[in-house]
Amino acid sequence: MAKNKTEAANREGNAKVLAKLAEVRSGSEDMAAKRRLRDVEEKLAVAAPVTETDVSFIDKEILRLLDEFPSVAAEGVLTERYLERIETLSARRRTQV
Repeated sequence: MAKNKTEAANREGNAKVLAKLAEVRSGSEDMAAKRRLRDVEEKLAVAAPVTETDVSFIDKEILRLLDEFPSVAAEGVLTERYLERIETLSARRRTQV
């Protein structure tokens, strides 16, 4: 039963992250950032679902970074770091069992 709850929570978290990625990507004016966000979005969309490990902490961190990304990108500071962190967390999420 706990496995099913974890799987359902992970699927819901993944859906939220994908929706937020699409939102932030569409609002971005930097083409390089758009490409990188789209790449993360595509990789998460086709990744096998995480069924046994709770990855909600990763989803929360990605969502936090995505919430802050528009203001960071507008300032032109730390954009590269934010994108790298989003990519790293996304890769970690995809490799969880």
